[in-house]
Amino acid sequence: MRVREKLERLGFHIEAGVRCHEQFLLSGRRHDFSHMTKAA
Repeated sequence: MRVREKLERLGFHIEAGVRCHEQFLLSGRRHDFSHMTKAA
C-alpha cells in the first residue's frame, strides 16, 4: 500500500505531492476537520 492510500484511509485529503531523489513532500488536510473545529 502506498503512503497516499494509507493517509487517505486515516482521513486525509492529499492536495499535492512532489518527489525529489529519495525524499517526497505531501500537502494535505484532514477530511471534515473544519466541522470538528466548529463543534469545539
